[in-house]
Amino acid sequence: MKGMMGWLRRPRSWIHLSENASTLILASTVGAGAGVGVVLFRRAVEGLSPAFYALASFGPSGGWIRVLLPMFGGLAVAAILRLSREREEMPGVAGLILAIATAGGRLPYWKIPGKILAAILSISVGASVGPEDPSVQIGANLGSALGQRLRISEDSMRLLVAAGAAGGIAAAFNAPIAGVLFATEILLGEFATAPITALVLAAVAAALIAQIFLGPHPAFDVPAYTFRHPLELPLYLILGLAAGLIAVVYIRLLYGMREAAGRLPFPDWIRTPVAGFILGLIGLVAPQVLGVGYSTIEAVLKGEPLRPELALGLMLLKTILTPFSLAAGFVGGVFAPALFIGAMLGYGYGAFLNDLIPAWVAPPSAYAMVAMAAVLAGAVRAPFTAILLLFEMTRDYRIILPLMAAVGLSTILSEPLQPGSLYTEALRRRGLRLSRGRDVDVMEGIRVEEVMNPSVVRIPQGITVEAALEILTQHRRRTAIVETPEGQLWGIVTLRELEMALMDGRSEEPVDRIARRPVITVFPDESMAEAVRRMGAWDIGQVPVVSREDPQRVIGIVRREEVVRAYDLALARKRLLQHRLDQIRLRALSGVEIIEVPVEAGAPAVGRPLGEIPWPSGCRIAVVRRKSLSMIPDGRLILQPGDQAVLIGEPEALKEARRLLSSSLAG
Repeated sequence: MKGMMGWLRRPRSWIHLSENASTLILASTVGAGAGVGVVLFRRAVEGLSPAFYALASFGPSGGWIRVLLPMFGGLAVAAILRLSREREEMPGVAGLILAIATAGGRLPYWKIPGKILAAILSISVGASVGPEDPSVQIGANLGSALGQRLRISEDSMRLLVAAGAAGGIAAAFNAPIAGVLFATEILLGEFATAPITALVLAAVAAALIAQIFLGPHPAFDVPAYTFRHPLELPLYLILGLAAGLIAVVYIRLLYGMREAAGRLPFPDWIRTPVAGFILGLIGLVAPQVLGVGYSTIEAVLKGEPLRPELALGLMLLKTILTPFSLAAGFVGGVFAPALFIGAMLGYGYGAFLNDLIPAWVAPPSAYAMVAMAAVLAGAVRAPFTAILLLFEMTRDYRIILPLMAAVGLSTILSEPLQPGSLYTEALRRRGLRLSRGRDVDVMEGIRVEEVMNPSVVRIPQGITVEAALEILTQHRRRTAIVETPEGQLWGIVTLRELEMALMDGRSEEPVDRIARRPVITVFPDESMAEAVRRMGAWDIGQVPVVSREDPQRVIGIVRREEVVRAYDLALARKRLLQHRLDQIRLRALSGVEIIEVPVEAGAPAVGRPLGEIPWPSGCRIAVVRRKSLSMIPDGRLILQPGDQAVLIGEPEALKEARRLLSSSLAG
């Protein structure tokens, strides 16, 4: 028996396949498993939702039942999550990105049943969430579980997690191409032949399973739309701009409400039912915004009449209620609600245009379909996924030109306004900057405006070389900006260039004749890594910082001194980041955590030898930091106020240890 298990745990020993070949077979298996899991998940939701709706429609008290149902559902969700001890380091897909980047794709797959059950209840009772996150989690955790059981390499395990996620999207939306692009654009962050082959196999297997049990039909059955006239394209571009702005609001509300909910003094078993009660009340007047909302989307795409003001009202409600539901503790995704928000935005906009210029524009439903992709792209920063998902969900290619234009404009607009996407903002707020799904670049995390020198020596364009040299000498600087009389950037000149000109007898020559042009510049919101790359590429020792609003107005300068300072700052942040990543990786591998806790004056542990303190059994002090010293503690060490204690242990034990080190929590 032991020999059989050992054989199973060595996938290459099955038929002496290479690692790549065995990974492709495993990816196909994971994809098929994801398809089965998504089918079961959808069947559960489709079975419970009508049953709850029928209960809410029963008799004269049906209205109250409809209000109370989300409340009791919220109570059940909170109980399930508490019993399963489901505590995510990062929510949803952000957790998958982090696991792929820092933990070799290792996920706590044993917790997924509780989360999926909570998601089924959340959607069925009317929480304003989507089914795609649970679908992605099913596939990704299946891939991680298989990889951990077979003890494959971390690279292969990362690929299996991404393959499972691709299978989840493919099965959830009957969109295998979009599933592949979702995994490459969002999870892996790179396009390469070997990974894409595995993702394609997983997505095809998942979509095939879903089509066998759920049918081969697209997610939405819509009539054919046409692109009426090239002059209509600017109207779609305006829609793309609006979609980008709505996407930014959606992201900020999602994380703003999560942070606000985390500061509330109420436990989940109170917070989630109260939120459910509020959702039930809103559902009495706007039932369309509860649950996934696919039936409302399909009605809009089919052209069923809807007042423009009602469509825009539903858009605003969904934009608020999805972050509200997730912040309150309900479980689900943000992907499908983005489609709903876009559909309502596009329909309201298209209906307005049809009232204004009916002969020139397509039906409102065409604008709804374009806005679905545009809002999704602006929110998740995956334009290819959004375009292909809408194409696969509707099977309509004729409106692809305005679709691509609106998606591109939405993505371009939303990114500078909101640097983090629906998935990466959670990482960004924790100080984690990931590149290509795994690399952490220290200088990428430092913005130019954080280290630039705002004191710039400015020389008027018409003065002589000798006068310019005197100005630089007085300021004791080596670089000056040459400006026009209007204060616009003309060129840049260094102390050495002025001294060489003086030695050549050009002291009375205008300084603008020796100033270097064109001037290589950076913007204040760019990274220091980009500034260093430009300085290296052009072999220059300084680069002016210019305003984005007026690229000819200099607001600072970056020199080699600022580069050194930025690197020091980056290293300090890197050490903090590495500590956080070690925490995450340790938790993924062993279920324990590392935290750093300040020792407060008046805490129970202060002034006592460690050996006399009743520490909880599941927790240990690994290191005590005192000013610049790091000490490995023994039983004789006495903690002092201001010390930093690095604790390692189980989550519940760490809570008890915090009380011993805190004066405010001791009571």
